[in-house]
Amino acid sequence: MLDDVTIEAGTGRITALLGRNGAGKTTLMEICAGLRLPDSGAVQILGQTRGQGNSDAQLRKRVGVMVQEGGLPMAPRVREVLAHIATLRGDRHQAATMMETLDLTHLGATPVRRLSGGEKQRVAVACALMGRPELLFLDEPTAGVDPHSRITMWELLRRERARGTTIIFTTHLMEEAEQLADDIIVVDCGQVVAAGSVASLTSGTVVTIRDRHIRLSESDILALGVKSWQRTAGNVTLTFPSLTVSDIAQLSDQLRALGCGDCGISVRPRSLETVFFSLTSTQQETQ
Repeated sequence: MLDDVTIEAGTGRITALLGRNGAGKTTLMEICAGLRLPDSGAVQILGQTRGQGNSDAQLRKRVGVMVQEGGLPMAPRVREVLAHIATLRGDRHQAATMMETLDLTHLGATPVRRLSGGEKQRVAVACALMGRPELLFLDEPTAGVDPHSRITMWELLRRERARGTTIIFTTHLMEEAEQLADDIIVVDCGQVVAAGSVASLTSGTVVTIRDRHIRLSESDILALGVKSWQRTAGNVTLTFPSLTVSDIAQLSDQLRALGCGDCGISVRPRSLETVFFSLTSTQQETQ
């Protein structure tokens, strides 16, 4: 269930839509792609508002969609499916190119039902790319795909971005989002809880203090100059805007004065995974 959600994806950029299972990201994508009607509000795609006049028919020619499950006929052979979609999209010669790009040529005579999960994903991505759409919606495009094919897909999507295609995709792989996306939208419990570029969301340095017997007070933590912090079992994780070597030395002195002299610490750049857990976990104290 979505609640008063507003998102924006930049033209010619790759946007990753992240969230836990049930957070609402697939529903959001299906509404934007025209596969589901919203209870209220409006969806504007490529300068047109869905549901007004013949906008939906026009948009279908300009938008590619890959759904999370289903969407492919099971009985036909792979080459038949791709050739059919390519013909419908007005470029029948693109099927052979896409089969070669996504390493599907050797599977051309195989019925779709006999493909592995990862192979079906590659066929679904190929179908979504037919006709060179201006906007792509991809729901977990690399789920079940082997590492080599995943890298191939990343390279393909980067090429699509380079030619001006706007891409919105969902994933549970934080590394994939961090490597591939320009922008991130995090959805939790039906609402957008964060949005921005990868660089802006991951800015800062993370210091983790490991000792389940230490209980730093909130005032102690805030006095360290943190940007944010969270407490989990046995750990206190502090996020700073930035830290130099001198800052780390000073922080060590402060922690020693607070009784943490024997605690283990780690210092690392802030990752997208860290950001995601801080925004969506309900099992921790967060400030």
